[in-house]
Amino acid sequence: MLSGVVEPIAAIVGLFLAMQIQGIMPWALAFAAGCMIYVVAEEMIPEMTSEGHDHFGVWSFIFGFVVMLILDCVQF
Repeated sequence: MLSGVVEPIAAIVGLFLAMQIQGIMPWALAFAAGCMIYVVAEEMIPEMTSEGHDHFGVWSFIFGFVVMLILDCVQF
């Protein structure tokens, strides 16, 4: 039971830190999401890095993902 005492304390500290950096929170979360997409594409889809083209497939995947988000979110 004593090992769980740290969780509420860390939650309160995390709450106060999140309140202090509220202005950059969307940018930080977007950066973290982009890093996660890159890592998943790099590690989970090995065909993208085959045939000597190290990162071309991964960057193409990310470019396609960004184009899809733009087409989905922007009102033309």
